[in-house]
Amino acid sequence: MTNTKLLIIEDEELQLEALKERFKRRKQNCYGATDFPEAIQILEKNNDIFCILTDYNLPSMTAVDFLKKRQNLPINIQKIPVILQTAQPADYILPSTPKNTEIIGYFRKPFDFKTLFNFVQTIQTNPINPFKTKINDYIQASDPTTAQNIVLNSGCIFTELP
Repeated sequence: MTNTKLLIIEDEELQLEALKERFKRRKQNCYGATDFPEAIQILEKNNDIFCILTDYNLPSMTAVDFLKKRQNLPINIQKIPVILQTAQPADYILPSTPKNTEIIGYFRKPFDFKTLFNFVQTIQTNPINPFKTKINDYIQASDPTTAQNIVLNSGCIFTELP
């Protein structure tokens, strides 16, 4: 792996440390933040972040609120792809995401770490255009097969399909 870093945003400190340790064991360098204001500070000070892995629901705001706030930051920060991890179902979260979302993955807790790690590794070695994702099409899909085809054709990964 190269020296670029993953930013993990998780308000539960034990979970944050566990994720950082699991990535570290696999030679993936990480920053960690326990809330979105801290994450924004890390993003503004470091230009070596290739992806953000974030819990959806943090005390200070939701990931959707963070994505909306991030639209006012420099373009290089806006373009960093985001992977959501949450206990909430996709159809609860994704309809409220901003247009042109940068969400390229959705992992419903509990999730398989190996799948997550492999996806993060793929993003690092083969960057995905974050604006390629069709989240709104995914949510509006009338059947699971259509939704799955949207996901597969967008370069995204979702661990829950409608």
